[in-house]
Amino acid sequence: MNEEIDPFDQRKDESYSEYRIRIDKLRKEYIERFKQQFREDPKIQEYVKQFRPFSVDSFLDTYAEMKVTAYQYAKFNERRNEQEDLQWINLAERQLANIQQKKLFNAQCLWRAEKLDIPEIEIAYDFKVWEHFVLDCPFIEPITKEDVELYQQFLDQENMQLELNFLDCWQDYESYKDGGNSYMPEWYEYYDIYRGSSSFINLPDIRGEKESIYIKESNKEQIRKSQEFAKLQPIDNRPLMRLYHNKDYLKDFVNRFEDKLTQRYFKADFRYRENNENDEEIINQIKVLIKADMPLKFEIADDWQTSLSKTVEKYNKIKVIEFLPLAFEQHKLSALTGRKSEVKKIYKDPKSLRNVFLNMILDGRELLGEPRNLEF
Repeated sequence: MNEEIDPFDQRKDESYSEYRIRIDKLRKEYIERFKQQFREDPKIQEYVKQFRPFSVDSFLDTYAEMKVTAYQYAKFNERRNEQEDLQWINLAERQLANIQQKKLFNAQCLWRAEKLDIPEIEIAYDFKVWEHFVLDCPFIEPITKEDVELYQQFLDQENMQLELNFLDCWQDYESYKDGGNSYMPEWYEYYDIYRGSSSFINLPDIRGEKESIYIKESNKEQIRKSQEFAKLQPIDNRPLMRLYHNKDYLKDFVNRFEDKLTQRYFKADFRYRENNENDEEIINQIKVLIKADMPLKFEIADDWQTSLSKTVEKYNKIKVIEFLPLAFEQHKLSALTGRKSEVKKIYKDPKSLRNVFLNMILDGRELLGEPRNLEF
């Protein structure tokens, strides 16, 4: 890549939507180019022989994506420019997704109980796919003004914290079914009280239990095949090639095989990620309070860091409650930006985890002498 002409810069003659389309295409092109370079580089190929083969491809593919990201955000990482303060609208917009997660979960309960037919859903795992695209989900009711007001009331409760991701487990049906309310997101419980849907979780899991039979049968067959394969193949004791478990190893890889410019970009990237994350979080919290547009009292806590965190959390909640209606209006006006096509890609990708589960179900049916379809 030419350092003077950055292909990831937005051109003067292109709109933002055109820019995003071009960047997405450009990223894919460079990722494939780097993958090819890695596989044709004799030094790299000689180096990776010391690792187990199945981990090498995964490492190099992910590394290619990281390399493109290092280039794409090089200017940000080097110059460390301050972000524009759209944080409240962005934070509030993320909360809108939480509203829809509950509707999606209710739909899952009804689908599993075979009380609701959803053309977009073939297997239970599909709900976990839609969890990540819930604002674009076509088979649940759109967000309403009443939803926003209910969520504002929910957040305005004493000691209620913002739930941004809930550990990416919003559609974890099995945990909530088995664990009861102690595992349920508080928003789900609040919604049930005011919308009368508390009985949904108690509906029978008819579809899930059917799928479980086939998955277990498929697992038994996979174990049998693995045991047979292990008898024929010697055990490979070479280490796995991994990116995230050893930062020094990643740095060594960059220094071994990359040019000076790429090393410089990665160095900036490493520094940004490693520059005392705890201190950076504290600095960001202090910046939030400095820019606060209202007087604040520090929350009582056993130490100043906890007090600071609680105070910022409370202020964030106040601002999110304030900006939720604006985020809602923005959501209604904004056009969908291709996320549905991303779901379709997951459905079509034979290597996606979704299709792994799909094939396990189909395999299980075959093993039990049943048709290889989902008509059960």
